[in-house]
Amino acid sequence: MEYVDLKAYFEKLLKNWLIIVLCCVIGVSAAFIYSEFFATRMYQSSVKMSVRESDWSQGITSVGVEVAGEMIENCFVVLEDSVMFEKVAKTVNQELDTNYSAAQINSWVSYSRVGESVFFRVNVRTPDPELSAVICNAVIAVAPEMIVQYVANIPVVPVDDAKINYNPVSPNTSKNVILGFMVAFVLICGIIFLVVYFDKTVNDEEKLKERYDISILGVIPNANAVTKRYTYLK
Repeated sequence: MEYVDLKAYFEKLLKNWLIIVLCCVIGVSAAFIYSEFFATRMYQSSVKMSVRESDWSQGITSVGVEVAGEMIENCFVVLEDSVMFEKVAKTVNQELDTNYSAAQINSWVSYSRVGESVFFRVNVRTPDPELSAVICNAVIAVAPEMIVQYVANIPVVPVDDAKINYNPVSPNTSKNVILGFMVAFVLICGIIFLVVYFDKTVNDEEKLKERYDISILGVIPNANAVTKRYTYLK
């Protein structure tokens, strides 16, 4: 049965600590360089919208919240439809004098419910901070009409307008650097593990007796090693 000599493995790790450190430095450096100089900066704009019914003005009950959750899920279905994004793309292209397709804009937009409330959030993430805000505002302008037409006659009200956010949300350089370190460390440790696992050489008598259960009658010295040693001493 094959086994792994953990002692030999950790000895190999300690013996090659410099290589491990160098690999980790390379991994960290590669992740940092990629994040700072090659990765595409992505900017996000968000806005909240509320789904309300006229009889909720006196307060939101547990039943009302449950109904709101169902309505929000139905709204998401409509807001992800191609018809919705055809209208959004038309609005965005007219405002920015661009030619973005509905599918491309759709890939930049996502929706999420805010906890168990009657609010949901429209998130737009693109390589251009101004474009993110324009798309976000176009979505909340088209959304109420689409929801009334396809879901129910319930007002969907934007809480505010989307603002331009000039701080990129990705790449996360710190996260990538940590990931680069972990990948490099695990990779080099895995390579050393494989070297130890497939190394069938025996370096001392105890390992030989342990592996093959035989008695050692004597040890033949390595003449080449002795010759080299004496040559070095001269």
